[in-house]
Amino acid sequence: MQPHVRSADVVVIGGGISGLASAWYLAEAGTRVVLLERGIIAGEASGRNGGHVSPSTYDPAQRALGRLALGLWPEITEQLELPTEYRQEGSLAVWLPADGQPPDPGELHLDDRADPGEVLTAEDVRRMLPPVRPDVLGGVLRHRRGNVHPILASKSLAHGLRSRGVQLLTHTPVIGIDLDGGRVAGVRTPDLTIATPVVVNAAGAWASRIGAMVGLEIPVIPHRLQIMLTHPLPRFTGAVWHGNEIYARQSLSGHVHFGLGRGPTFDPPLDRFDRRVSAATTQQTAARMAELMPGLADAPILRTWAGVNSITPDWTPIIDAPGSVPGFVVAAGFWNGFGAGLATGKVVSELILHGASSIDISGMALTRFNRYPPEVLAMFRRFRDTAGGMADHPGWDPTGRAPVVVA
Repeated sequence: MQPHVRSADVVVIGGGISGLASAWYLAEAGTRVVLLERGIIAGEASGRNGGHVSPSTYDPAQRALGRLALGLWPEITEQLELPTEYRQEGSLAVWLPADGQPPDPGELHLDDRADPGEVLTAEDVRRMLPPVRPDVLGGVLRHRRGNVHPILASKSLAHGLRSRGVQLLTHTPVIGIDLDGGRVAGVRTPDLTIATPVVVNAAGAWASRIGAMVGLEIPVIPHRLQIMLTHPLPRFTGAVWHGNEIYARQSLSGHVHFGLGRGPTFDPPLDRFDRRVSAATTQQTAARMAELMPGLADAPILRTWAGVNSITPDWTPIIDAPGSVPGFVVAAGFWNGFGAGLATGKVVSELILHGASSIDISGMALTRFNRYPPEVLAMFRRFRDTAGGMADHPGWDPTGRAPVVVA
């Protein structure tokens, strides 16, 4: 493509769920949007996650965002009229002996009106999850949560955007952001320049590098995720479930998708753009799943894949329009952000169109990191300035280990 100038009301950087949703709600309001993606749509975290629509309604900073998200997935699925495999069939927290006494109806935020919980008996859980271990104590079922096919949902959203006139430019990395008097004035790629007064940084694990282009420090580093997929099995549940550090769902095709929750079990370390499957994580994930669901212990594994999402120092995402760079909006650091992605896009559109959000997002402000010890931010900065530059090379191995491939 020959270099030439385009213009847009808003340029969105990032073709994951947060970027797509931001573009969607802006386009619905008549805004001229161009979306830039360095690879393919949903090529990173939004296409490699477990597909749970279980946004946080417990973390005070994210509670309002999570509640908003729960209502948007059914709405947008109907609007798209394209496959997403969205199902609102609940999320089940499985209670095991190691978890202590099972909860009673007055505990675990069961009074959350936006996402009420129901305490289940051991018999109820065994009925919902026949393969579960026999000593299960009970569970908590959140009825408004659900699951979705992340790639289908992302591609359908992209198709809907194109049909509404949004330009989606894939394989188009951003190499610079132009400022005029401190305000956003344009975005540069290797082949074109786009004049725009507003940029949305929804670049996921790469958000810190986009922020640096306008002089902002965005403390986001990569966080590995890894998913295992069984061969199709007879359908036994439509709900997602989690327990024993495992999160899982069964797709409409019968495949069981499962992965390991956050914690010290990730290998290699969290700060790596490493998409190769780790043998250690594979073994831990399979063992945890077999402990939780003995009835699936012999289920044949079809394939395993890894991906990279992102985290902040406090594991809470950033949604903000920092006043220090007018026209620059940040939506990044979502380590479990697919379920909250639509709400993120809705809030971003409100910040741009109205100058404020309809929900409380104060706990996700970028300025909260001003209170953090300098050494914490220095670690995030060091990674951005060193390893981040090498991470674009597929063969880069910061651990020194040989690659592991699991079919």
